[in-house]
Amino acid sequence: MAWVNVPPKVSIRGLCRDILAFYGDVMPRMAPEADLTARVRQIIVECGTRLLVLDDITRLKMHREADQNAADFIRALMETGATVLGIGVNVEQSGLLYEGQASTKNRRLLTQTRRRFTVHTLGAFTDESSEAFAGWLSHLRATEEDLPLLDKAPGMLTDGDTPAYLLRRTGGVVGSLTRLISEASIRVLGQPPTGPGTGEYLTREVLDSVTLDHAAENQGLPQATDLNPRATARRTRSRNGAFNGGRARDGAA
Repeated sequence: MAWVNVPPKVSIRGLCRDILAFYGDVMPRMAPEADLTARVRQIIVECGTRLLVLDDITRLKMHREADQNAADFIRALMETGATVLGIGVNVEQSGLLYEGQASTKNRRLLTQTRRRFTVHTLGAFTDESSEAFAGWLSHLRATEEDLPLLDKAPGMLTDGDTPAYLLRRTGGVVGSLTRLISEASIRVLGQPPTGPGTGEYLTREVLDSVTLDHAAENQGLPQATDLNPRATARRTRSRNGAFNGGRARDGAA
């Protein structure tokens, strides 16, 4: 598997260099674009890569020509035999599937991206059912196994009420959980153990000491529009039609 972050300013050359950097391959700075794309295809095949993950795929802004060319190149990478997986927020509304064309008349003609990719929507973990909570426990168990902490123990994140605590703290959002676990782990690195549940081990006290992202820390708080009902009322009030007198609007009788 190869994992590459799509750069903020996308171009075929930049994307190629990022992919090659993942493999530790460096091309001459002034290498022609054709050589870069050929080398990317070659190295994907040579390394037997079965999955190419492009994170932040919605950085592709399809109103820009360079981004459109990069999208064409990404589709061409599917011919290497690797599955291309793009990860992004609100992919369906980004214009990527319609190649940036807003016109309904033209959308039926722009099927290359939509015909080659399947959209999978991933929401936050919940405890709405035993099956949903089991998925959360499975994710926590995998996270626990991957942690490079010397004194971790099975059940550190999955025993007792810890899973429910973590779900409540993060809202079931993987990004918030990753930040919580990462920062907590950094705080215990290098601590000597003095007994079970000490040293490089994540306790509730350590987890409580981490401040999460704004969204996670302010779950359930009213939004700005809720704090100013007068502003909301002004926006939703019907338009004053006095200027039109008794005349019909927009040709209506």
